[in-house]
Amino acid sequence: MALRLAAKDAVDLTVVSGLVQDAILPLSDITWHPRDGVFLMVLNRFCWERSARLSGALAAGEGTAEDGLQRVHSALGVSGVRRVRYRGLDPSDRASPLSLLALEAVPGGIVLHFAAGGAIRLEGRDMCLKLEDVSEPWPAVIRPTHH
Repeated sequence: MALRLAAKDAVDLTVVSGLVQDAILPLSDITWHPRDGVFLMVLNRFCWERSARLSGALAAGEGTAEDGLQRVHSALGVSGVRRVRYRGLDPSDRASPLSLLALEAVPGGIVLHFAAGGAIRLEGRDMCLKLEDVSEPWPAVIRPTHH
C-alpha cells in the first residue's frame, strides 16, 4: 500500500520522520524553487511500516522472513519555504549518497538531519510537508540498524 501523508504540525512531522528515517538520496535529488516556495526531494525510502507489520506477523507465527523487507521511491515536498540553508553538506558533491536520519520541527521551520552531521534547514510560514510513494516497492537487501 503506497503512503500519501501530509504534516502540518510537529506531531505530524514526528510520524513522517519515522517513516523517512534511513532514506537514501544524492544531493542531486534535492531541489528548491524559491519563487514558488517549494522544496522537493526524491528518496529511496526503507518501508518501516512494512517492517513493523512483518515483525508483528513473525512474532504471532504468521508469515515468514521471506515475505521480505522493502524500499520504495518517495517524493517529499514542503510548501511555504522562504529560505533554505545547508550545513555540513558539500553542494559540489551532487552524487554521493546522503542518509536522512530525522526531520525536526524548530521555531520558524524544519531541519532535515543527515548522517555525518549534515543538515538542511527550511524556513518559512505555514509550511506543509507531504510524503508520497511514487514507485512500486522492491525487496530491500538489509534492514537499517543503528548503534
